[in-house]
Amino acid sequence: MTYRFITFLILIIYTGTANAQSDTLWFDNKWVETSKEKAAFYRPPAKKKGSLYRIKDYYIDGSLQMAGLSKYPDSTHFEGKAIWYKKDGSKFQELSFKSNQLEGVCTYYYNEQSFRRTPREETYKDGILTKVVYWDKDKDGIRFEKYYENGEHIKSVYFNAKGTEIGSYDFSGSRSKNGVIVDYYSNPMQIEEIKVLKNGYELYSNSFYHNGQTRSVFDTIQLKETFFDDKGHEIGKLQYSGTLDHLKYEDGKRIEFDSDGISFKRVIEYKDGVQTRIKKFTKGQLTRDEFYKNNKSYKIVSYDQEGKQIGSFQQINEKPHGTLLKNNGDIVTYDNGILVKAIKHYYKSKAKFCVLENSTLTYYDLSGNILGSLVIKVAQDSYYPERLESGGYSTTPIEGTLFEKDYQNRIVLKALFEKGVKTQEITFDCVKESSQEAVKCFQKTEIYNEKEQLVKQITYFSNGHKRSEITYKPGSGKRAGLFFDETGQQISEYDYSTKTGTEYKYFDNSDLIKEISQRENGVFVKQKIYQKIYDKQFSQKIVLREEIDFNGEAEFYSKQGELIAKATFVEGKATGSVYEYKSHRKVEVNNGVKNGNYIQFERDEKTIKEKGYYLNDEKHGTFTIYRDGIKKKEESYEAGDKEGYFINYDKKGNEISRLLYKNNKPYEGKEIQKGGIQYKEKVYKAGKLISIVKLLEKHKIETLFSSHNTSKTTIYDNKNQKLLSYHKTDNQLDGEVIYYQKNKPKYTALITDGVLNEGDVFVKPDGYYKEEMYSKLSKKDNILAIETYNKKGELLYNASINLNLYATNENNIIRYKLRISQRISELKLYLEE
Repeated sequence: MTYRFITFLILIIYTGTANAQSDTLWFDNKWVETSKEKAAFYRPPAKKKGSLYRIKDYYIDGSLQMAGLSKYPDSTHFEGKAIWYKKDGSKFQELSFKSNQLEGVCTYYYNEQSFRRTPREETYKDGILTKVVYWDKDKDGIRFEKYYENGEHIKSVYFNAKGTEIGSYDFSGSRSKNGVIVDYYSNPMQIEEIKVLKNGYELYSNSFYHNGQTRSVFDTIQLKETFFDDKGHEIGKLQYSGTLDHLKYEDGKRIEFDSDGISFKRVIEYKDGVQTRIKKFTKGQLTRDEFYKNNKSYKIVSYDQEGKQIGSFQQINEKPHGTLLKNNGDIVTYDNGILVKAIKHYYKSKAKFCVLENSTLTYYDLSGNILGSLVIKVAQDSYYPERLESGGYSTTPIEGTLFEKDYQNRIVLKALFEKGVKTQEITFDCVKESSQEAVKCFQKTEIYNEKEQLVKQITYFSNGHKRSEITYKPGSGKRAGLFFDETGQQISEYDYSTKTGTEYKYFDNSDLIKEISQRENGVFVKQKIYQKIYDKQFSQKIVLREEIDFNGEAEFYSKQGELIAKATFVEGKATGSVYEYKSHRKVEVNNGVKNGNYIQFERDEKTIKEKGYYLNDEKHGTFTIYRDGIKKKEESYEAGDKEGYFINYDKKGNEISRLLYKNNKPYEGKEIQKGGIQYKEKVYKAGKLISIVKLLEKHKIETLFSSHNTSKTTIYDNKNQKLLSYHKTDNQLDGEVIYYQKNKPKYTALITDGVLNEGDVFVKPDGYYKEEMYSKLSKKDNILAIETYNKKGELLYNASINLNLYATNENNIIRYKLRISQRISELKLYLEE
C-alpha cells in the first residue's frame, strides 16, 4: 500500500474556512459554519503574529480545541506547529506544517476512539510519510517503528518492554524476505506473537497472553511446539518433522487462538503426519467437531452456542445423512442423501428466517410470525462431491413467495412465482441520507409476463405513495410513463416511443427530483436539472443547476446556488452565456454558436482553471491555463488554428519557455514541460524539431534530429557520464547502438531496420519469468548468442545458434530455439539503473 499522507483529511475534520473574518465564527459538531445557538465550536478573529496569523478554535464551553499559525487570516493554511486538544485540556495531536502540508515530526496521542489506541509519531518530508513509531507510555520503551521510502512501507523494527530491539523485517519487494515480525496487544502495549520468517514464509513463532504468560513456544532443536493456558499450565503439544525450512505437522495438536488472544479458534489434531480431527470454536464455545480418516472428513458433530449438540452428520453408503450446522449458520438435515429439512436464521439472531421441510420454504419475521411460503424443487449441489460436506443445496422456486433479507435483517425482496415462473418482484432499498435523518425505505414493484419479460415497473416515495408507473414493451424497452407527486396525485405522463411529454427522474433511493424534462417529438421544450452536493463533512444538499426554457429564458447556477450564467433561447438556440456544470465551463454564445469569453473553473467553481475567447465556435486569441490560481500556460489561436506564442510557466508563475506557432505547427522556440521529478524540453528552428531533452530521476535523455525521421539519442547519468547512444530512422532503431563505461564505448551493436546485424546489445526480458532482469544478445558471423541474467548479475541461461546452417526461416528458428526476436525496439533496450 502506498502512503502519501497529505493534510487534506486532517484539515477537513478539524478546521473550517470562511470569508474574510472580522467576527467570531461558529461551527457545529461537523465543523459546518452555523449560528451561535447551534454551535459546538467557535473561532475568534485571527491575530497577526509576524508574517502569519494565530488561529485558535475553542469548544463551546471556552476550552481550547486548536491553536496554530496560518498564512491567511480567514482560512487554515498552516505553517509551523499546530496543536489540537481534548476538552480536558490534554493534547490530542501535535502536527508540523510547511506550506500547509505535513513536514517533520507529528505526534498523535492516546485516542480511545482509534483502531490502534497506542500513541504514534509520524515523520514527513515534503508531505510524504517517511517513518511511524507506535509506543505505549515511553517512546524509548516497548514500541515498533515503520519506515517508508517514496511513500511505500519498506521496513519495520520491533522492540520489547526494555526498549531492546528484538527483530526487524524488510517489506520491500526488491529485498530479501528474512527476518522477524512482531504482533502487539494494545492498551497496554504488549507482545502477542514473535514470528520468524525466511524467504517470506513463516518458519515458526512464539506467542504470549495479555498477562505476559507464554501462550506457545517453539523448540528449534526438537522441532516441537508447546501450548499453555494463561496460568502457565501445558494444554497441548505438536511435534513437527523435517527441517526448519520445511516443517511438517507430525503428531499432537495445534491450537489457533481467536482475536481476543485467549479463546480457542481451532484445535487441529495430527497422527503420523495426517490430520485426524478439527475442533472449531465461536467465542470460545465448541460449535463443530470434525473427524478425519485418510485425510478425508467422515463425521461432523455440531453444537449450538450453549454447547448443546445439534446433530451428527456423516456419509452412509456414500450418501450424506444426519444434521449439520454449516459454516454459513444454516442447519441442514439429510436422510439417505435427500435434504429433508433446513433452517436459516436472521443475522446474529436465534430467530428463524426460513425453514425448509417437505419441499416447502416457510418464512418468518423476527417475532416468529409467518410471512409466507414457497414450494421449491431441491437439488443437491456437487461442487466438491469427494467431501463429506458438499457444496450445499440449490432450490428452484415453483409456487409461492420468495423472501430475501439484508444484513440488518430487513426484508429487501419479495418475489411471487406461479408454476415456476416469476410474475412479480418487490424490492425495498433502505438508506439513511444523513446522520440527522431517519432511515427511509423505497419500494419498487416489477411485473412480468408468462415469459418472465418485464411489462410494468412501479416505484414509490418513502411515504408509500406511488412515484412512477412505467409500462414496457416486452423484450424492447420503455413504452409509456405516468408520474405522481408525494400525495399520490398524477402530475405528468411521457410517451417513450414518440418522446413526448414530461419525464421525471429521481436521485437513487431518494424522494428528491434529479431532472424534469419536457419534450415534444424528441425536441426539448423545458428542462430542470438538480445536483447532489457533498460538503467537506460529507453532508449533502440538493442544488438547482439548470433551468432552461428552450423557447425562452435559461438560468444556470453554481453549486453554491448562485446564478452563474443566463441566456435566451430562440428555436432551441441560446444567446447569452451558458454553463455546463459537469465540466465547469462557462461560455458566451450567440444563436447557439460560441462567440465571446470562455472560462473553465476548478471543482470549487470559483477558482479559474482556463480562460479565453471564442469566435464563430473556434478558439481565437489568447487562452490562459492556471493551476491552483497560478498561471501555467498561455496559448495563442487564430480562428481555431495555433498561431502565435505558446508560453509555459513554472509553479511560481515565472516564464520558462516560449514557442512560436505558424500555420498550426510549431515553428521557432522552446517548449518546456515540468511534472514532479520529470522535465522535458523540445527545441524548434524554422519549423523543424531540433532536439528533445528529458530529465528523469536518474537519467538525462538527449535526442538530436538530423531530419524529421532520423535522430540520435544519448542517455547520461546524473554526473553527465554517457551510458547509451542509438540511432533511429522512421521510428526504428537503425545504426550503431553503443553502451559506455566511463564515457568510453564498451559494447557496440549494428542494427538495421530494427534487426540486430552484428555486435552486442542488452534487452529487457519478455516478462514470462520474474527472475530474469536482462539479456545480452550477441551476433557475429551470423552466429546469434543469448545470455540471460538476474538482478544480481548471475547467469540464468545461455544458448547460441548458427544461422548459416539453417535453411528454414531465420526469424522462426530464433523464436523457437532461443525464445527471442531479432527485432529490437527502442523500448526493449535495457539500461542498468
